[in-house]
Amino acid sequence: PTALPLRQHGPAAATGTEMQLQWRRKGSDVSFMAADHPWAAQPQRARSLGLAVKPGPAAVEPLPPCGSMVSSMLESIQIVKCNAASSKPLLCKNSNMTAGNRQRSASNGRHSRKRIGHEEGRAEQLKDSEDGRNSMAVQQPVERTKRSCRAAFAKQRSQKDVSVVDRTLTSHAHASGRSRQAAEGPGQDFGNVALCGWSVLLASSHCMKVTQEAGQGIRLLGSIFAGRPPVLFFDYEPACGASPRASSRVLGDEQLKAKGFGNMPRMYFSLEETRDSHAYNATLNTLAYNGLERVDTGLTKFALLWGIHPTPERLRSFHPFQRTNHFPASFHLGRKDLLGRLLSKMRRKWPQEYDITPMGFVLPNDMQAWQTAREQNPGALWIWKPVSLACGKGIRLFRSTLPADTDRKLSQKPGVVQRYVDRPMLINGFKFDLRLYVVVTSYNPLRVYLSSEGLVRIATEKYSTAPETLGHRTMHLTNYSVNKHADAYTQNMDGRQADREQCVDSAELPAREPPASKWSLSQFSNYCETSGIDYEVIMHQIKDLIIKTLIAAETPVTTMYQQGANFTCTGVASPQVVPNQTCFEIYGFDVLIDTDLKPWLLEVNVFPSFSSSSPLDKRIKTTLIADVLTMVGFFPFNHELVERMTQEEHVRRLQGRNPKTTSVSRSHTVQSVSSAALGDLGEAEWRLIQDSYEEHMRRGKLERIYPRQALLGHYDRFFTALRYANLVLARWLQAGEDRCFLPEARKDVPHWLPQQVSFDAVLSEPVSAVLVTA
Repeated sequence: PTALPLRQHGPAAATGTEMQLQWRRKGSDVSFMAADHPWAAQPQRARSLGLAVKPGPAAVEPLPPCGSMVSSMLESIQIVKCNAASSKPLLCKNSNMTAGNRQRSASNGRHSRKRIGHEEGRAEQLKDSEDGRNSMAVQQPVERTKRSCRAAFAKQRSQKDVSVVDRTLTSHAHASGRSRQAAEGPGQDFGNVALCGWSVLLASSHCMKVTQEAGQGIRLLGSIFAGRPPVLFFDYEPACGASPRASSRVLGDEQLKAKGFGNMPRMYFSLEETRDSHAYNATLNTLAYNGLERVDTGLTKFALLWGIHPTPERLRSFHPFQRTNHFPASFHLGRKDLLGRLLSKMRRKWPQEYDITPMGFVLPNDMQAWQTAREQNPGALWIWKPVSLACGKGIRLFRSTLPADTDRKLSQKPGVVQRYVDRPMLINGFKFDLRLYVVVTSYNPLRVYLSSEGLVRIATEKYSTAPETLGHRTMHLTNYSVNKHADAYTQNMDGRQADREQCVDSAELPAREPPASKWSLSQFSNYCETSGIDYEVIMHQIKDLIIKTLIAAETPVTTMYQQGANFTCTGVASPQVVPNQTCFEIYGFDVLIDTDLKPWLLEVNVFPSFSSSSPLDKRIKTTLIADVLTMVGFFPFNHELVERMTQEEHVRRLQGRNPKTTSVSRSHTVQSVSSAALGDLGEAEWRLIQDSYEEHMRRGKLERIYPRQALLGHYDRFFTALRYANLVLARWLQAGEDRCFLPEARKDVPHWLPQQVSFDAVLSEPVSAVLVTA
């Protein structure tokens, strides 16, 4: 970059008044003329940035460049290069970078980044310029800058490596430019470049120095569409007891070579260990078995960040291929007081539809309302819970009539009190609840999946509502952490005993105690079938409960997520309806069923335990992690190449040479998209549809419960606002969902839409239910 003379324009030009800004950085002085710049009237602000403002004569010739000065100038002011004989500006650039972008741009090879492609813009200026003296003055600093950039690169790595990296990045940019031309007809290859900005060149490890062990264990799952990128395939870790996953879409060595892959790049994950986030074996073993390596949380080369809720600032620093396992602000679901307020608000608006959780009050604010409810229901039982504790800690049961000192303490203590469901459904006389695993891959649009396997947690003491039993925790609480120390607690060995013949059906078990203190949902389904209970009716109500709960929290979560909106690309400006999908989350919904077979939501765990306390836990949780990671979709990438491409994008944006990528692209409006023809939808809408459909085709044991064709319009009234992305998916579902990708339906979709080449969904065989005796 070179220092350019600036000439004044605007009202002050008529008076001939000119100001000169003297920039001083690292001992270099460069003079400029600037017109009506606000810093001329703010000397204190200029001095805080290391600049001196003083009046002086106009600068006629540009002076040698200063990299740090040019960076600061581009980030702060509008640069206008003018013809010496005319006041008409030839080039105008403006930059609006955040502080985080400025820091990354300044710390990662500033000189080398700014030289790439910069000569083209300068050459265009020189060609249009009528002043030869300006041309010669600008050319000389450019050559000096090029030499200094080469020297800086040589210090970082050998010239050979740099040339290979530069060629790779250039090839990626050229392939990105060719990607659209390659899609002239249906089913054509996009040149291995997807609209998401991924290219096979970004997953090439042969252009960097890598060890022989790099990428070992990594397998790729091919896309169902021609030309779209593959994703990482996560198989079940053998020790968990589940059968290996099988899919015809897993790419073999010959297929990888045909698609341009060399050695697999090294892929990494980062795991934060805090009070809430733990290093569970189900997570660590799944990631390690499938080739990912763990790195420190301070490094940025991870593909997966497994930890706590990210801040919006951290999400903005992600590149398009990074994911994290929490949404910001999802603690509105995890904190009992916040969830209680959200559901109470929805219940006041829709009393019957949102009768999904027992009557509750947030103390101490709702103490007066609770006292009134106790007076109206003198025989009721109440359960009090701390707002942010887990594992059954601090939970107590009360009757409506309380001693004065207990009433006074509760009025001063933060917590949530709910009407106790005193007529629960029992298994052989024991109380139980369901731990259901719910996966949300996006809130805008809302996409919800339910695992076909969960846990049935059974208490270890026969249920009773006698007054003297209210303090029996192992009778009224089903938490594993509460019951595991009881003498009656029995592990579920998941059918792994040596003497398999001793396993019997639940109908033949004695009624005095359950066969094990934990069951799977498959075992519970068998129990319901033998007991004459309609399991499908129960699950239908549970799915409705889950969807309504997530809709209640959709507004605060989406609002916070939008603050961290990330539109970063890697050299490819792709149309997007929504920001990069950088988050997903696994929730543990605790549901109680009463004697009328009505499910009640007890609480939502945003940090569900994945501990392998029994063979049953190990199998269910390990397979869940593998299914979720495969479904989310991680693109293979070489972290060094992607980081460089991301830095290049920041510099291009800084210089005004990057296409605008900080806004969404929509072909319709909220009012018109619902009635639009599929062929009229734009690239951004079809990218969203394809991403959602591919995600569904990688689901494993997960079932998509929202959105669904059978539920179109059923939940729209519960959303605070109709979101464009939800309407796009609803229009696709209404038009036939996956049928629009069939060959006979090609006439109804855009001609450039890639053809579906595989109809093989990544599914898992359901595991047969086995009940184990005590």
